[in-house]
Amino acid sequence: MATTPRSQLVDSQLPMHYHLISRCVRRAWLCGYDKNSRKKYDHRKGWLEARLFHLARYFAIDLDAYAIKFNLLTSNMLDQARCSRAGSGPRSYKTMLT
Repeated sequence: MATTPRSQLVDSQLPMHYHLISRCVRRAWLCGYDKNSRKKYDHRKGWLEARLFHLARYFAIDLDAYAIKFNLLTSNMLDQARCSRAGSGPRSYKTMLT
């Protein structure tokens, strides 16, 4: 099945918001307490937050919002490079939280 190339779907001159989702497979825990194995995975949430902010700075992406649940990581991002090319400066994720 053929799909449309991303270069034809996205205008490179406009700032774009992206909604990204990453899920774990069934019975795999991203964070929280797993009743089957009786293990806690809460420490992973801090790791994921730190890595998400690090990668957002490294790739010049503005992190608008994010959620980390027991089996799901979802985030809304804005491409800062496109935003600066379009004339509006990049925003900091800290301004979105205050």
